[in-house]
Amino acid sequence: MDKDLIQLGLKIGNKRREKNLTQGELAERLNISNNHLSSLENGRSGPSYVLFKELCEELELDPGYLMFGESENIPVSDSLIHKLNCCDTEQQIFISQIIDIMLNKK
Repeated sequence: MDKDLIQLGLKIGNKRREKNLTQGELAERLNISNNHLSSLENGRSGPSYVLFKELCEELELDPGYLMFGESENIPVSDSLIHKLNCCDTEQQIFISQIIDIMLNKK
């Protein structure tokens, strides 16, 4: 398993428990199955861009913390957010894959 996905899943699970939500309650709010949420929390899979965004909003998590473990807000320009929001799901997945490649080259 990918150690980054495991860390991501731990953060999601910890925040869910901190907010006193069951997996079922959070899964329902996100419109995903309990099994899918369990896979995310156990690091067996990663969220799509759309689900990542919804997780951050629902759990009130900073995306920078969730992705990189940083507790401070990482400034993201409004223009970049606007551009990402204008992309369809396929384009967002492609952009996410490019970012993954860039991060793995460090």
